[in-house]
Amino acid sequence: MPSHTISAAGRTLQRIEEVILAFATLLIAVLTIVNVVCRTFLGFSLAVAQEVSQFCIIIVCFVGLSYAASKGRHIRMTAIYDSLPLTVRKLFMIGILPVLVADVRTCMVCRSVRANRV
Repeated sequence: MPSHTISAAGRTLQRIEEVILAFATLLIAVLTIVNVVCRTFLGFSLAVAQEVSQFCIIIVCFVGLSYAASKGRHIRMTAIYDSLPLTVRKLFMIGILPVLVADVRTCMVCRSVRANRV
């Protein structure tokens, strides 16, 4: 398969993702506004608005993840770590991080044991 076909298919897929993201985001906004108006002025809430909004949020989450990854714009959580000097990064990876993870796991186990006591 020629590379121009793959790139054309990729551009088409990105355009489809853009349309889905735009439509789902607008639908969430419209449904939320309509639901607020109904609740405030008409005295009832639209159950369908909440259900469809939740579905759209899931769509935006997963399609947005795909779109961001294809554009190389995904969120990276290493900005602080990357800005540290190499020696501090090594110290962090060897000493601080394992102790921190062990402490968090210990706290989780202790809370779980306390919560399950009868």
